[in-house]
Amino acid sequence: MFIRLTLLLSVPVSMLQIILTNGWNQHFLNLSNEWFAAVDAMALNVFEEISFMPIMTLASVICPAGFEGSLFASIMSIFNLAGILSNELSAVLMDRLDIADHNFNNLSLYVVICATSSLLPLMLARFLLKRLDSASH
Repeated sequence: MFIRLTLLLSVPVSMLQIILTNGWNQHFLNLSNEWFAAVDAMALNVFEEISFMPIMTLASVICPAGFEGSLFASIMSIFNLAGILSNELSAVLMDRLDIADHNFNNLSLYVVICATSSLLPLMLARFLLKRLDSASH
């Protein structure tokens, strides 16, 4: 349940960047781009760490005794690979949307696509929750 909740909450938290891409932070909040970006980055990092905790808890519950270190290393490897793939797919998406240092017209669309794509792991979360239920019985 907590995993689903954190995944669902990640969308609106990620969408806060639309405030920056449209300049609403300066117009409505009277915050400079630098301050808004710094606060947004800190909030996203805290949220990411909190979101990662249920995954580690779930892993510790379903892990067979004696394999804890291997499982942790595997999870961290998958996490790092996902980060690399995320960066590469983001670069491809930015290229397709023609976002560059001279053109930010599609930046809000990019933020929406990236934020909503964070819902994709819900399918994996469903699989993990079924695995946890079968392991506890």
